[in-house]
Amino acid sequence: MFNQKIVKGEYKTLKQKNGSANPTATEDIFDSPVSDCELQEAIKQLKNRKSPGEDQIHAEFLKHAEKEARISIRMWFQKI
Repeated sequence: MFNQKIVKGEYKTLKQKNGSANPTATEDIFDSPVSDCELQEAIKQLKNRKSPGEDQIHAEFLKHAEKEARISIRMWFQKI
């Protein structure tokens, strides 16, 4: 399952190893809200005909979802 603290920590570690660590900027990335445009772009990049993850949501479902569904998905991401 997704754990935001672990992801933030791993991201900071990778940035520090690459010599461009800025913890406040890193945290801003994770703390800023997901825009509808960002969500649509991420959904576009999903590959069709692949098995779903733990959530059992297929890429095709997300690609054909109406605006109301995308809004709900975006609100769910805001809570993570």
